[in-house]
Amino acid sequence: MVNRQKLNKELRLAELLPYAVIITDLDFIVLYWSEGAEKLLGWKKKEAEDRPLSELLDVEEEELFKTSDVEGSRFFQRKDGSKINCEFKSVSYDDKRVFVLRDLTEQYERERHLESYHEFFERAQDMFFRIGKFEFNPKLVDVLGYSKNELAGISLSPLVHPDDVKKIQEEFFRVLKGETRSYEVRMVSKTGDVVWFEVVAWPWKSGGLTLGSEGILRDITKRKMDELSTKRLIERLEVLNSVLRHDLSNYLSVIGNYVELMEEEPKKEYVEKIQSMVKRALELIKDIKVVEDAERAGRVLKVINLSDVLINEIDAIDAPNAIIKADVPEDLHIWADEMVNSVISNILRNAIIHNDKEEKRIDLTARKVRESDIEWIDEEKVKEEIEWVEIRVADNGPGIPDDMKEEIFKEGVKDQTTGRTGLGLFLVKTLVMRYGGRIWVEDNEPEGSVFIIRFRSVENLYDS
Repeated sequence: MVNRQKLNKELRLAELLPYAVIITDLDFIVLYWSEGAEKLLGWKKKEAEDRPLSELLDVEEEELFKTSDVEGSRFFQRKDGSKINCEFKSVSYDDKRVFVLRDLTEQYERERHLESYHEFFERAQDMFFRIGKFEFNPKLVDVLGYSKNELAGISLSPLVHPDDVKKIQEEFFRVLKGETRSYEVRMVSKTGDVVWFEVVAWPWKSGGLTLGSEGILRDITKRKMDELSTKRLIERLEVLNSVLRHDLSNYLSVIGNYVELMEEEPKKEYVEKIQSMVKRALELIKDIKVVEDAERAGRVLKVINLSDVLINEIDAIDAPNAIIKADVPEDLHIWADEMVNSVISNILRNAIIHNDKEEKRIDLTARKVRESDIEWIDEEKVKEEIEWVEIRVADNGPGIPDDMKEEIFKEGVKDQTTGRTGLGLFLVKTLVMRYGGRIWVEDNEPEGSVFIIRFRSVENLYDS
C-alpha cells in the first residue's frame, strides 16, 4: 500500500506548479491528483483518486502504456466531455508513474493568431512595415522593385530619399514616445525612381515594452505627380499671362505713339507701323492661346501623316521674299495629334521672321533615321534600334550663338534683334516633348541655323 499522507507531503511543491500533476500506481490507478489537474481536466481530487486513469481521460489502457516514459502532445477528454490539447510527459520511478500535463490551448491560439497575422501580413495589398527589427511585407518589396532576399538584413536608411532621412528619424522617435504619426516620405526604388508614400505609424509594443514603430504605407506617387503637374501648369500659365500683359502693353504703347504722330502729320509709314503692331499683337494672342491649349491638353496621341502636314504648312506660308525648298517623302507616319501643325508652322515662321536677308532661303528635309538606345531588359543591357522621323529646317539667317541654343526654347525669352517674345519655340518644344520626341538647333554651313526635330515613328512603336 502507498502511504498517501507521505506522498501528499512530498508533492506539496506540485501544487505550486501551473501544470496538472497526476501520479498512478503501475496499474494506472490514480494515487495523486493535483489542483492543476482539477482545473485542467475538471475532475475533483476526491472524484479522481483511486479510479483508473483511463476512465478519467477516456484513454484506452494500452495507450497509457504507450505514453509511459515519453513526452509529446495529444488531446485528452475533460469531465464535461470536451477535448483539450495538452503537452504531456510521463516517467516511472519505484512503483509509481508520474504524468505532467500542460494546456496548449493558449499557445495554440497564439500560434494560430501569429500564423493568421503572418498570412495577412504577407498577402495584404497594402504595405506594412516594422522598424526596430526592420520588417516589411511583399507588397512593399514589389513597389520598390527589390527581391526579398536583396532587402534581407538591410537597414531602412539606404531606401529613403536622402532629403527625407532626418524626417524619418524625427518621426520614429516621436512614435517611440507613444504618438501615432501621419506623414509623407520619399523612398528610392531599385531603378532609382522616387516613390512617394503616405505613412501612418504607431508604437510597436510587446509584453508592455515598446520595441519600435510599425504602420501602413500607401503609394501616393501618382497623386504627388499630379499635384506637381498642376503646380507647374499654374506657374506656366502665370508666366504666359505675364508675357501677354507685358507685350500687349508695349504694342499698345507703340500704337498710341504712332496715332499721336498721325494726328500731327498723317503718313503712310505710320499706318504701316500701326498695322505691323496690330499684326504682332494678334500673333501673340494666337501664340498664347496655342501654348495654353498645349499645356492643358491631355490628348491621346494618334497616327499622323507628317508628310501631308509638312506640305500643307509650306503651302500656307505667305512670304514673297522667302524661298522654301522641300524634300519630303510620302507617308511619314508619326505619333502626335492635331497640334503638330503648330510645331511645323512655328519652325517655318521662325526661320523667316528672324532672317535678316533680303532673300530668305529655307531648306526642309524629312527622312527616317535609326538610333541605338541602351535599355535594361531582365536585368541585362541590350541595344535597341529606335526609328525616328527627322525634320531638318535650315536657313541662311544670322545664326544663333552657342549660349542661346538652349535658351531660345524657354518661355518668355526675347529676341535681342526683334524684341519679340519667343513663345513660338517654347510651344514647339512643349509639344515635341509631349510626343516623346526631341528638338535642338545646330549651326548651318556656311551661315544660318538648322533646327532638327525628331518624332517617334509609328513603325518603331508597332515593332515594339
